[in-house]
Amino acid sequence: MDIVQTNIGKVRGKLINGVMRFTGIPFAEPPVGDLAFKHPVPKKPWDGVLDCLTGSSNPMQGPGHKVCDYRSRDCLYMNIFIPQSGRDSYPVTVWIYGGSYTNGGVGRDGEDPDQLVYDLSRIAKETDTIAVGFNYRVNLYGFLNLHFLDPDYDMNNGIYDQIAALKFLKENIESFGGDADNITLYGQSAGAASILALMGMEEAKPYFNKAISMSAFARSFWTEEESEKLTRYYLKCVHVKPGELDKLKQLPADVIKKAGQQLKTHVYAKRDLRCAFSPVIDGKTIKGEPYKLCQTSDKPLIISTCWHEADIFTSDIPTFLLPAAARFFGLKPGKREGRRERLSDEVSEMLYKGPAKEIRENYRGNVWVYEYRYMTPEIRAGLNRCFHSSDVAVLLGIDTVFTGTNDPETDEMGMRLRKIWSDFAWNSDPGWNRYSDDKTIKIIE
Repeated sequence: MDIVQTNIGKVRGKLINGVMRFTGIPFAEPPVGDLAFKHPVPKKPWDGVLDCLTGSSNPMQGPGHKVCDYRSRDCLYMNIFIPQSGRDSYPVTVWIYGGSYTNGGVGRDGEDPDQLVYDLSRIAKETDTIAVGFNYRVNLYGFLNLHFLDPDYDMNNGIYDQIAALKFLKENIESFGGDADNITLYGQSAGAASILALMGMEEAKPYFNKAISMSAFARSFWTEEESEKLTRYYLKCVHVKPGELDKLKQLPADVIKKAGQQLKTHVYAKRDLRCAFSPVIDGKTIKGEPYKLCQTSDKPLIISTCWHEADIFTSDIPTFLLPAAARFFGLKPGKREGRRERLSDEVSEMLYKGPAKEIRENYRGNVWVYEYRYMTPEIRAGLNRCFHSSDVAVLLGIDTVFTGTNDPETDEMGMRLRKIWSDFAWNSDPGWNRYSDDKTIKIIE
C-alpha cells in the first residue's frame, strides 16, 4: 500500500526498513502571504498522485539548542509511519514536539532526504501503532499576539495548526489503516503543555482519545495584557511599527533568531521563566489556564516528569553566581553545600512538578503517573542527573548528543518505554496502578 487516497488527493509513500513512510503530507494551505498570521486554511484538493517521499521543511526557527537546517514559512506538513505487521487496523500515536514554542519541527534534518528531525519508525514498529508527527508554527508566526493591533491577525496560530493536523488525521487515518477512534497524543515540554490546552478546547476534543504529557511546562501561557506588552517590545526589536505589520511576513531568518533572543532575555530580566512565545489565554481560543481546564477531562491520561528537570538550565551557572540566581527568582540560596542541586530542584518543582501534581490530584478521569530517572552513559559522564528532555531521544530511539541507540542499556530502556506506549495505545492501560486509585507513582530507572 504505497498509494493512499485521502479526502483531498492521493499520496505516495515508500517502504524503508520495514515501515511504510509518507513524509511531507500537506494538511493545510501554506501559511504565507495573506494566510500568514491566520488560523490554518484546509488544503485544496489536488489531481494525480502527490509524492510524499522526503521530509518537508520545518517551521521558521528562533534561538535555541536545536535549530533545524531546513526551514520555511511553508511548513504545514505531516509524516505517517505504518508498521507492516499485517493488521487490518492500528491504534494511532501522535507526537507533538517541544522547543519552548520557539523551535522544532518534524521535517528534514540533513543532506539525506530521508533524514528527519523526528524519525518515528521505531515507535511505529515497536508499539505496533501508526505513528504520526506534524509541524506547527512556532515563534512569531505561531504565537506572537498581533490581534490587538489588527483583528485580521489571528490568535494562537500554532495551537490551531495542531487542531488542523488532528482534524485531517481523524478524517483520513482509516485510509492508512488506522483506527480513527483510538488516537493517542503524546508530547514533551511545550508539546505536552499544548496537549493540556487541547484537552480544554471544545473544538479539539473530538480529534483524540488519550494523552501522554511528558514534562509539561504547564503554566507557560500569557494573559492578553502580558502578551500585548511583549508584542510591542518584539516589534521594536525588528524595527517594525504597529502600522507596518505586513513587514513581519518576510523577516529574514537571522533577524527572527536575533529578535527572539532579545525577547527571551527581556522576559528573563523580568524574573519570569515562561517561554517568550507562549500561547495567549484570550478567553476565546484558549478560555482559561490549560492546566486547570484539562482537569475536567475524562480522557485517559499519563503524566510524567523527569527526576531533576531543571539541571539542564542551572548546570551552566557559575558557582559564585548561584546565590544571586536563586534570589533573582525569589528562591533562598541556603547553605553552600548542595546549592546547585537545591536550586535545580526548586526550579523543577516550580515549573514542572508542582503543576503536574495539581493536575493528577484533581483530574476527573483515569490518570497514571511516572517519574523518569534513567541516565544514559553520556548523562552520567556529564551532568550526572536525569534532566528535562533526557527521555525524548530514548523513547523515540533516535541518536542525539545525550544518547546513542547503539548503547545496549539505553536501547533496552527505550524498548521499555515503547512497551508502555504500546500498552496504553492498545489497552488504555500502561501496566501499573492508576494514580486516581491509590496514588501510585511509578519510578522508571
